Amino acid sequence: MVSGKAEVVTHLGNRISLIFDMVSVDGPRRAGHLRCDTSKFEPTAFLYPLLLKCEDGTNLDIAVTNQSDRHLSFVGKIAS
Repeated sequence: MVSGKAEVVTHLGNRISLIFDMVSVDGPRRAGHLRCDTSKFEPTAFLYPLLLKCEDGTNLDIAVTNQSDRHLSFVGKIAS
């Protein structure tokens, strides 16, 4: 499992700072949890593909699979 700091960019360009925990699933694929405050966003903001920009320079295209006011679960792959 890999953990670190990152930000999510929504389809509208909103940015959310967060802490992530993720694992490699199969080659470039990843799954994990994003710990952040999502209470100020409409739940529909997470229905679209998101960009996860990790502090180490890695970018992932992700889709949210579960959400609450304090976390998002996701699946995704390394952005090309």
